[in-house]
Amino acid sequence: MNRTYQKSHANVTTPWGRSSSGTTFAQGIVFYHTASQGGFKVVKKLNQQIPAAFRRFNGWYEEDCDGCIPFYFFHETIYTYCCDHGLEGWGKSAEEYFAEFSKNYFRKQLEHYFPVASYLTFDTQYSEAYIQEKWGAYSVFNEAVADVKRHMALLAQPRPQKGDTVQFAQPIEFSDCQEDTFVFMHHNFFEAPGGWIARIKNWQMKEYRLQPAIKEMTLF
Repeated sequence: MNRTYQKSHANVTTPWGRSSSGTTFAQGIVFYHTASQGGFKVVKKLNQQIPAAFRRFNGWYEEDCDGCIPFYFFHETIYTYCCDHGLEGWGKSAEEYFAEFSKNYFRKQLEHYFPVASYLTFDTQYSEAYIQEKWGAYSVFNEAVADVKRHMALLAQPRPQKGDTVQFAQPIEFSDCQEDTFVFMHHNFFEAPGGWIARIKNWQMKEYRLQPAIKEMTLF
């Protein structure tokens, strides 16, 4: 859709740099525009409602391909908000826009851009000719399925609480050392064994084991 950009959405950190502006498409779904790219930010509560095969762990969905994900899974919500707030798309009213770009339209976009996720989520079936053309062999297709299943398993990992010990399956590389065990602090920050603070980006998509912190008991 065409967007009525709002300055209140400027200067937000996105995966594509700082935003210059943006617009709200629904409560909890905001599009941000940057100099190089744009994309949607879906708040955590809504993001958890997106099936794991399609879900981006950080809630960011770039506009070119990923954009069809929030448009499909929150189609009715976005449609209602756009109608209520008079947002227009490509010179059309929201009613006209969503009549043309229906939920079924975005379903076909999902199946085009994310065939493996669609196969796992919707049980979409693809012809042998399509599989041969896209993957070359069923073995390669099966590897792609396994990759998405690993992605889903990582998303299902329990999240640590402050003070929990996190042991990563693979050591985290730093400029002068590598460590695999940390104490979780908050967001992307961990305490390393030596007491120094480590910032680990995208740790949520690394395999790890948790050891919950021991809670102190209070005697009355």
